[in-house]
Amino acid sequence: MDRIILRPWLETDAPALFKYASDPEVGPRAGWPPHKSVEESLEIIRTVFNDATCTWAIVLKETGEPIGAMGYGPSCSCNLPAREGEPLIGYWVGRPYWNQGICTEALRMMIDRIRQTTEIKSLISGHFIDNPASGRVMEKCGFVPTGETVVDLEQGKDTPIRVLRLNLLSVKAANTGQTDAIMDVLEAAKGIMRASGNTGQWVNGYPSKEVIQKDLESGHGFVVLQGERIVGYFAFIPSPEPTYAAIYDGMWLDDSLQYHVVHRIGSYPEVHGVFNSIMDWCFSQDGNIRIDTHRDNLIMQHNILKYGFKYCGIIYLASGDERFAYQMMRR
Repeated sequence: MDRIILRPWLETDAPALFKYASDPEVGPRAGWPPHKSVEESLEIIRTVFNDATCTWAIVLKETGEPIGAMGYGPSCSCNLPAREGEPLIGYWVGRPYWNQGICTEALRMMIDRIRQTTEIKSLISGHFIDNPASGRVMEKCGFVPTGETVVDLEQGKDTPIRVLRLNLLSVKAANTGQTDAIMDVLEAAKGIMRASGNTGQWVNGYPSKEVIQKDLESGHGFVVLQGERIVGYFAFIPSPEPTYAAIYDGMWLDDSLQYHVVHRIGSYPEVHGVFNSIMDWCFSQDGNIRIDTHRDNLIMQHNILKYGFKYCGIIYLASGDERFAYQMMRR
């Protein structure tokens, strides 16, 4: 829509900031108290908003007036379960501009700026459950609910906060024209396995080009993109998975509901956050996911358990090879 710009806050913005931030309906929805004076607003600009690289005024192009704030990192404070190096984003806009798509427009602008100017891999945010409109803004911009809620009394109330995350790597359905690039990714993944001591998985030419082409032709193959570059691959396949019909030395968390299986995960070693990006996307499609891996694949086991999967037992492939099996449910 191109109705706004993001620019650093100026001390001369204090009267406009007070005009909108003094509204008792605005601040509490975002977790901060209404401003009590222009002097307080000026002090907020000088302190909280003083880092121009990550806090901006949302300014109407037509009038040049600041009508809200958008930022990430130090200016945003909330007790959310952030990953290491993961900034929290926050925003608000004056009440006359609610329900006009302005926060969505501003958030997209900031995300684009982060992608272009930083190495940040993901962003976290949240909204009070009694403010679903804020959550809709995040979801329109690609944030995915994590399934978690937290309570942060420092935000001024004990209302639960719904947590959402945006991974700046993107997931797209793969096509046959990407087969060679996918095979390059999988060869790099084999290198990671071998370097870590996993010599028994993905042997004898597996996964072959024919296997990957079958994934793609069935619509089950997906790539992870960093910009336009393919940096990861996985297959996302609906149940039933024949090799999961029997499980030993344990049991599935649930064996009655439909589920999806994630197979053939691979990525380049220098690209971080691929596994989390894949799983965040998968759980946006289905809340019941199963996955398995080789007992020597300690890296994958670490990632699976760290993400929140539960170890369920041992399954056997059609070849007779053993695999550790995991399941996670968000229903």
